[in-house]
Amino acid sequence: MQLIGREKNEVLSNPFRALLLAIIVSKKSASWNDVKNRLEEAWGEFNPNTLVFHLNRLIDAGLVEKVTMGDRYVYRPTKLGVKRTNDEYCKRFEFLDSI
Repeated sequence: MQLIGREKNEVLSNPFRALLLAIIVSKKSASWNDVKNRLEEAWGEFNPNTLVFHLNRLIDAGLVEKVTMGDRYVYRPTKLGVKRTNDEYCKRFEFLDSI
C-alpha cells in the first residue's frame, strides 16, 4: 500500500521513523539486526514490533525498500528516501557517524 499526499509528508514527522531512515541512508543497506542495533545505541531499548511497524511505514511511503540478499532481507533507501533525508535530518542526526 503506497501512501499519498499528506500521509506521505507526515511519515517523517515521527522522530523514530526519521532516525530510522537516517540510519538506513547512512548505512546504504542494512539487515534488520543492523538497524535494530544502531537504533538501540541511539534511541535506547524499544519493542522490536515498533521497529517492524515503522519500517513498514517507510516502505509504504516509498522511502525504503526491503530486498533479498542471499538468504536474508536487507533494507535500502530509495532515491526518494535519500532525497527526503535532507540537510535538516543529517544535521539532526549527525551523531550517527560516531555510533
